[in-house]
Amino acid sequence: MSNITNTLKGIVMSVTGYIRGYKIYINERDEKWYYSDTNELVTWESRPCGYCKLPKTSEGHDGCIANLPDVMSACCGHGETSEAYIQFVDKSVIRGSKAVIWYRSFCKNFPF
Repeated sequence: MSNITNTLKGIVMSVTGYIRGYKIYINERDEKWYYSDTNELVTWESRPCGYCKLPKTSEGHDGCIANLPDVMSACCGHGETSEAYIQFVDKSVIRGSKAVIWYRSFCKNFPF
């Protein structure tokens, strides 16, 4: 999810978004993404989930939903229900609140 804002005092543009539950922004000087809370360069592996605070597994799965049966890929949404999804091995997909309901039923570590 990204947000683009322009100011009336010139052509200053701020591009923001979220990654794994953390707010991020683009530094206009070097055009790289940085974490808003620490101003550190965004790296995919560097932080646990910004919502449940669990680290990714060694396989790269979200800690709160790791190693689910019959699941090909998934994202917990990191506190944003609309971003949650599950793709099952049969290629069917559920998203948003339906995915969250499924997680609540099958994941002991699911935080919301």
